[in-house]
Amino acid sequence: MQALQRDELKFGSGKVTYKGTFLGESRGAIEISRKASIHEIKKEKISIVADCSIVTGIKLEISMTLIAAEDSVEEFFNLQTLLTAPSIGSDLANTAGELVIKLNDTDEEHTFPNVVIDPEFKRHLGAKNHIVDVVFYSFSNS
Repeated sequence: MQALQRDELKFGSGKVTYKGTFLGESRGAIEISRKASIHEIKKEKISIVADCSIVTGIKLEISMTLIAAEDSVEEFFNLQTLLTAPSIGSDLANTAGELVIKLNDTDEEHTFPNVVIDPEFKRHLGAKNHIVDVVFYSFSNS
């Protein structure tokens, strides 16, 4: 994976593969946000200002609108698939896999290890295309 230099990046459209399964192509830009988990330490319980702030983790949020490949719709985006596999109380990290995005305009390929899919998603059924709004998360400590 290329080093991220900014807090938010936008890629153009691209082909998306997750855990070796081609999911389809993104419609419009793929957005990547980098977020830090920070723990503040205060010496005084009544102190308003933290004496020290420690980064405890980094999370990448990769969001896109995906035009799902016809053969992946039933396999991947159905109710009995990976998107609904996590049950209440389960650790999403147990379902992590590799996300690969190959950009259409530059043929650059970006690989994100230890990626999980947000169990919440929006699926639009169309006459010609199956469109899914999906978010992937990659944690630095997974």
